[in-house]
This record gives sequence, structure tokens and C-alpha cells, in this order.
Amino acid sequence: MRDTYAEYLVKHKNGVKETLLQLLIVFAAAFISFISVTFLAAFVGGLSAVVVVGVIYGAYYLVTSLFLEYECIFTNGDLDVDKIICQRKRQRLVTVKCENIEVLKKYVPEEHKNADYQTRIIAVEDEKKSENYCIVARVQGKGKTLVVFTPNDKILDAIKKFAPKHVVM
Repeated sequence: MRDTYAEYLVKHKNGVKETLLQLLIVFAAAFISFISVTFLAAFVGGLSAVVVVGVIYGAYYLVTSLFLEYECIFTNGDLDVDKIICQRKRQRLVTVKCENIEVLKKYVPEEHKNADYQTRIIAVEDEKKSENYCIVARVQGKGKTLVVFTPNDKILDAIKKFAPKHVVM
């Protein structure tokens, strides 16, 4: 039997919350830099320059850490969802085995608002988009898990091929 492989990358669109957090980080860095230059320069001039450079680098690192991408990789019955932080760090969020899928369908946020899940993984560009799908599955170490993702047709076809017969899309 041939191996089945499909992947798809989705860039997360920052919302109001993320934008406000980025602004807060920039303002805090500017304030700390100002205080450092104003007060430390009088006592230890060289130290204030080191503090300012460190604060600017820290602010850059924090702001860019809010640039997220999600990658869905399907390989022979396993769906891996990874979070990629500013193209510098990859973190595996979940691996779902197709035989453990209970539900696979279009995602409607209202249907899952009050549901009892041990883990919720939202790996989409925008949670309100109509192209989003959700999987409810038992995942080892995470319990009953809701995974919201945006698959392409190739990933959906691969999941259909390996999913249990009672899963309806």
C-alpha cells in the first residue's frame, strides 16, 4: 500500500487582543528604555546602553512571537497539528490518530461553546471562517480533545480514507 501524505499551512490573523498586546509591549519597552537612559546614564553610562539594547531585543522577540502559523500534516492515518512561532520555533500541539476520531465536521463555534473537552486546540487563521473543520477525538495524554483546523481538500480526502466508517463529514 502506498503511503498517504498531505500538509497544509495556515497563517493566524492577529486580532484586536494580539494587536493591543503588541502595542503594550512596545510602550513598555519605550518606557523602560526612557527610565534607563534618564536615571542609569547619570550613574553608570555604559550600563544604560546595555539595558536599552536588551529591552529593545526583548520587545522585538515578544512582539514577533505573536506571529503564528499552524501546519497540519497527515501521514498514514495520523494528523499532526504544529504551531510555528515567527518561523523560528515549531511546537507539536497534537497528534490525532484517525481510528480515535469521534466527530469530523464543519466547525460551528456555538455548538462547542459549552461542551466538556479536556483540551481545546484552535489552529486556524480566523475562528469565524466557514472553511474551518473540527475533530473531536480521544487523544492519549489529552483526553477528549477538540481540534479546530482549516484543511485543504487533500487533507480532507486523506482523513476520509482512514477515518472510521461512523465519522460523517
